[in-house]
Amino acid sequence: MKAEEAATAAMEQWVENGKKGPKPDIHKIKKSIIRYPAAKPGTSRHESGFALDTNWTDLTKTQQKKLLGIMESEGFEQLKNDVIHFEKDPLSAGYKSRYEAIKKNRESFNAFKEGEKKGLVDLRPND
Repeated sequence: MKAEEAATAAMEQWVENGKKGPKPDIHKIKKSIIRYPAAKPGTSRHESGFALDTNWTDLTKTQQKKLLGIMESEGFEQLKNDVIHFEKDPLSAGYKSRYEAIKKNRESFNAFKEGEKKGLVDLRPND
């Protein structure tokens, strides 16, 4: 996904969600896309549920150390060439492959979305 497409998609998603939460930082999104290339759709550990990106560079050294300790205790590794990124091998959780984990994660997400549509799931904060 190109940087401009990612920024547009983020804004569209924010509007679609009723402008809940902070407004996407378009400049930051574009910068992160350009700086950190993405895997092809259907192949990333993000899609498998075994990778996440953090706001690492915005954290204090103390916060970084705490986050690193938590992530390592859960089996995640920080990539040295992509410090915002943490990942874990899906095989360590019993999946036969990353693709199996992606498939199961999609199924879980789709079931969650269906439950949300039917009013069975509500993750909105209690005000």
